[in-house]
Amino acid sequence: MWFFGIKKKARRSTDSDSTPGLEQIITRDGIDKLHENTGQLRVWLPTRCKQALDDVVELHGLTGACYLREFLTVYLYGEHELLRMRREKTGLYYQPQSEGSRPVMYSRSPATDVVPGMGKNIVPIKLFLPEKIKNDLKELAGKTDIALSTFVRELLISHLLGHTLWPERLRNWAPEEEERGINWESCKLDAKEVRIVDGKRVDG
Repeated sequence: MWFFGIKKKARRSTDSDSTPGLEQIITRDGIDKLHENTGQLRVWLPTRCKQALDDVVELHGLTGACYLREFLTVYLYGEHELLRMRREKTGLYYQPQSEGSRPVMYSRSPATDVVPGMGKNIVPIKLFLPEKIKNDLKELAGKTDIALSTFVRELLISHLLGHTLWPERLRNWAPEEEERGINWESCKLDAKEVRIVDGKRVDG
């Protein structure tokens, strides 16, 4: 028996041509080329927050610097913008044309800053990032009337441990430790660079 007048639902095409694009929704200046990490951001974190960061970075299979740059990019410009950058090789993923054939340079083992007197309850984090990202973070921090390092620290704590955790619950450090951490953030106190090579600590 034949039935007429009944329309079948059209199947959705799975062709790549029908895949929605990631066009730039909002035009922003200065974020198409974020490949130069000339800015420096110093932030100390509670030990438990740093442990959470290490776990998350390992599970994502990224370096700590890459993860933090991507997180700060999403915070400032949105997840959509980060995905567009990734697809179009712009922003964080922009790769300038190489000038001739240069040898591939490999960095040494990751360095850790050790701040004398800071103690074991807070950990210094030094991140190199694009100046544009640092300046935009500084502008937002200025609107809340708090220091840039404090602003970023609170962002990371809430991002890694959730908004229901009051930061004071993490407090197990002495005021003297916090003071030295703040002095290090503001470059008033030098740190000693330490590298771990084959499980052994190497100074300098």
